[in-house]
Amino acid sequence: MSAYLSRDGRAAAIFRALMIVSALFCPASCDCAGEGIWLGLDGRMGEDWWRGEQVTVADYTITVENVGDLTLSPVHLQNAFPAETAFMGSSVRPAVQTADYASWTLTHLSPGDISTVELRLLVSSGAETLIDRVYAEGECPGGSARADNISVMDESWLCCP
Repeated sequence: MSAYLSRDGRAAAIFRALMIVSALFCPASCDCAGEGIWLGLDGRMGEDWWRGEQVTVADYTITVENVGDLTLSPVHLQNAFPAETAFMGSSVRPAVQTADYASWTLTHLSPGDISTVELRLLVSSGAETLIDRVYAEGECPGGSARADNISVMDESWLCCP
């Protein structure tokens, strides 16, 4: 556990994701020879001020990397929000945003390129375990490369009586 300063200067706990499964699904999920996507998902919970009230937020960093030899164009990302959360904002404007998910379209990822999306969710009071899922698919000549990832955060896992 570490700490960061929220906008009001108060320290808030960061709970690293209990499970971060970084996925590179190739060749099983690739129609393009030699292509692949690495997809990372890192999450942390903390307190912040929003609309004059102190609230619990979940901040996620979604990282997608083209680990293949060909340019992927376009690349679609979709994040399914955990239960008991609501979208507050992201570093890239979503192409689609609903109460349950947001999706983004990147024009392309050249070989070795890395792109990130920062995502902030409002966490309902009483929520303890957040399960976040992200999916990516990049098109290439002759097919597509796909990956998915999951992050589980449990606010009370480090709690002591």
